[in-house]
Amino acid sequence: MARETDAEWLAKVRKRFTLADEAQKEQRRRELEDLRTYAVGPWSQDDLAARGAIQGGAGQPGVPARPSLNIPIIQEPIKQVINDERSAELGIEIAPADDFGELGPPADETEIELREGLLRRIQRDSEALAARSWAFARAAIAGRGYWSVMTRYCAGKSWDQEVFIQRIYNQASVLLDPAHEQPDGSDAEWGFIGNDLRGEDYD
Repeated sequence: MARETDAEWLAKVRKRFTLADEAQKEQRRRELEDLRTYAVGPWSQDDLAARGAIQGGAGQPGVPARPSLNIPIIQEPIKQVINDERSAELGIEIAPADDFGELGPPADETEIELREGLLRRIQRDSEALAARSWAFARAAIAGRGYWSVMTRYCAGKSWDQEVFIQRIYNQASVLLDPAHEQPDGSDAEWGFIGNDLRGEDYD
């Protein structure tokens, strides 16, 4: 099978991005509306303008502004769910029966402790707890939240890489293959993660 050209690859990427963007556009709109409602209340600027005072004229009296109450009925239940997650101290735990693929299963309790120690260091160094809590809060408020497991080159002149956990601030910047069926998207064949850059950094 011939290797695809850059133009073919870019055409495929654009097609996939458009497919995912169109499939998730309405969901992203609802999520942003949920985040705005949680942060500032249910009244949009158009709603507030429509309820504003109307000046009188041509012999007609003016109409005073109608009240726009903001009663926080969803904040407390959401905060309770988020606080439960934070107090649970979630983390990765290794069990002897886990399937480690090419690494093979842990040989004994000592190896399990070593692997758990490595996982604890990865999570501590990359502040995994904060990343998970952020994604959980986004999911509780708007329905979806993401964090990613990435690799990067270690400092210095080395080809060694280290694993780190990265927070994704805007869940709407993630576009997954719309054909995925698993709730966590683990069966998605492709996806996109957007990121804002300054113009000079992009150049």
